[in-house]
Amino acid sequence: MIHEAIYSLYPNARTVDGDTFETITVWDASGSDITSSLDKSAIDAEVVSLTAAAEADALKAASDLTSAKSKLEGLGLSIDEIKVAFGI
Repeated sequence: MIHEAIYSLYPNARTVDGDTFETITVWDASGSDITSSLDKSAIDAEVVSLTAAAEADALKAASDLTSAKSKLEGLGLSIDEIKVAFGI
């Protein structure tokens, strides 16, 4: 998620290499190393924000799936019919 946070905060970043803030190297479109301009606290905060957003999206998707199944059952479809027809 650190790569996504960097791309989100630094639109000029084109390549990110490394898995932790301590090992990360970031280059811009011209190939210049912009690693020294990174703000660790901003990146950490963005990681938290992006992680929370991803978790919220996953919860919404699960809730939407449950709702869809319930509505289809309400229309008279059996669980087996729903699985066959919609793969859910």
